Amino acid sequence: MLANETLRALPRKAEGKGSPAAIPIRRSLLFANSIIVALGAIVGTWLTKQAVEYGVFSPLTFFFFVLGGTMLSILVNRQLIKVALTPLANLQQTVEEVQKGNLDARASCGKKGDPSVARLAMTLNAMLERIVEHNRLLGEERKKSQSLAKQIIVAQEEERKRISRELHDETSQALTGLIIGLEGAEKALPSVCSDCRGCRDKILYAKKMAIRALEETHRIAIHLRPTILDDLGLVAAIHWFSSDQEEQLGIPFDYAVTGNRTRFPSEVETALFRIVQEAATNIAKHSNASRAYIRLAFDDDSASLSVEDDGKGFDESRLTSSETTDQRLGLFGMKERAALIGGAFAIRSAPGSGVRIEVKVPVKTTIHHHLPLW
Repeated sequence: MLANETLRALPRKAEGKGSPAAIPIRRSLLFANSIIVALGAIVGTWLTKQAVEYGVFSPLTFFFFVLGGTMLSILVNRQLIKVALTPLANLQQTVEEVQKGNLDARASCGKKGDPSVARLAMTLNAMLERIVEHNRLLGEERKKSQSLAKQIIVAQEEERKRISRELHDETSQALTGLIIGLEGAEKALPSVCSDCRGCRDKILYAKKMAIRALEETHRIAIHLRPTILDDLGLVAAIHWFSSDQEEQLGIPFDYAVTGNRTRFPSEVETALFRIVQEAATNIAKHSNASRAYIRLAFDDDSASLSVEDDGKGFDESRLTSSETTDQRLGLFGMKERAALIGGAFAIRSAPGSGVRIEVKVPVKTTIHHHLPLW
């Protein structure tokens, strides 16, 4: 609102008390050219009169008079136009600086220039001020959004830990107790009783289902929050996860680590591990891949993670279509997690060429710690 009021006030400000000294370009050029024409006529008439009196006037002399007057008029006009258009040149220079990305550039608003050019310069400056203010507010909103997203992700991870712990400590123990009870019931049945055969079969079936439920509970608890991620770090966690996915999905996961292996802060390792999880989920759901590749590389100034498959790929422009809602949400989640740890996220794909997801994290976020080889 303040910026709009400033813009509305610009014409009145430019035409205020200081405007009498300001002369429009067209008037200054007209006045200067009138003086040049008048001086040319006076000087030309005087020179012609002198030449006639001394008897040196001839067509050639007249030609040189005209040529000299014309050249002098052009030179004077050129200088006058250059001076008169200096405010426009300054305005153009400011616009070019803004095009280069320099939003701190400002146009000079001279008091003796054309009032229209002065108003244009002041309007441009006001617009630049609004852009700078808008960018500042946008940056603050982006920081708030990132902070909120980080809090949500942290809360999600804490909830995952809690559920994983409850599944391990309570549900798993209850299922284990159920299995032990079923085994006791099975042993309590007389072995020679033919009427107990049906009961024994039902007990064995219930025991089998309880064992399966216990295994699935363990699997869910581990995937919710792998303890290996907290205990041994990202390198070991991805190694375990790639082996588990290969067993679960039947897709070979080729995992390799290069460089000086490094421990990250917990939030960074968690974010990168979740990106690998989400990428593996996309591979299982959408890619029809026969093989997947996970690469973790440590450099002097950064650490890079890539997940690639040899599946059908997709047209990146189709990510905006409603047909790929699940895939878009997954990719958006990965991108958001990468941004929260200060990383750069990129995705490359084409129909028939598979998908490659890349994340690069600055090394300043890492804590150096040598890890065992796998």
